[in-house]
Amino acid sequence: MSVCLATERVLADYETIGFLLEELVKDFPDERDIDGNCEGQNMKMLREDMRRIVWCHQSLNRNFKNCAENSAFPILMTTCVMCVDTCMNIYILLEADDLETIINYAVICVFINVTIFFSYNTGQRISNQSDIFRQSLADVPWIGKPKWFKQALIVMMLRTNIDNQMKPYGIYVLNYLSFKDVSLIKNHTVSMCFTIHIYN
Repeated sequence: MSVCLATERVLADYETIGFLLEELVKDFPDERDIDGNCEGQNMKMLREDMRRIVWCHQSLNRNFKNCAENSAFPILMTTCVMCVDTCMNIYILLEADDLETIINYAVICVFINVTIFFSYNTGQRISNQSDIFRQSLADVPWIGKPKWFKQALIVMMLRTNIDNQMKPYGIYVLNYLSFKDVSLIKNHTVSMCFTIHIYN
């Protein structure tokens, strides 16, 4: 639950900064040139909006770093334990003679894999939001804007080139592709165990 709450906070940060970028694009389109020496109301509003976006971006990066570092161990351990348990459940299911045992272990196996899938789904959502944020930054109009605006935008765009991905200890990335790979490994393991058991 703590990992879930932390990742939801990161996703909320992405949504907040996306909303702020949309408002910036609406308020300051390409057609409205803002001279760098202008001290009018538009310049003040632009400074305030950009300051808020930069602050949200820094907060997002801090929150994601904390979330990724603190959730690495529970995610890795949960995945390992559930993978072993799934392999055992499938093996017992294939060896069972009565229908009640087969149904019980099939339900347990499905429930455990849905639980694992939830973690991978959350990791995929963070990766998707990272791509959406990168595109939102690319759509921000910069023509006719002051130098400080362009520099802040460039810094954020450079930072977004590093994908925000849930990657426990750098071993694997939490996304749908990794979930498919883990499922294939479990299936191969069960198949080998079952084949060895039949030949013995």
